Amino acid sequence: MLGLSKLRPALVSLRLGGVLRNVPSRNHGLVYRGAIMPSRKQFWKGEMICGAMWFWILWRLYHDPEEVTGHNPWPDSSKWTDEELGIPPDDED
Repeated sequence: MLGLSKLRPALVSLRLGGVLRNVPSRNHGLVYRGAIMPSRKQFWKGEMICGAMWFWILWRLYHDPEEVTGHNPWPDSSKWTDEELGIPPDDED
């Protein structure tokens, strides 16, 4: 009897909000650790938000490329000496 008294609350919690849920939607029954299909309104709302986000990112990259590449000019690496690059001289043994 002691074992059944501890088993019943576990079964009730699984039935009410556990892993398996009976979802009467486009998922055709039970959902096991998966996402529930969004409604058409939720889908288009998400598409609009993502579209606005990518528009803003690409707009900013096109009009303000310094935000990504930096404000300073790129250094000319052909003018660097071997000493600045840490290359030892050829005559050292």
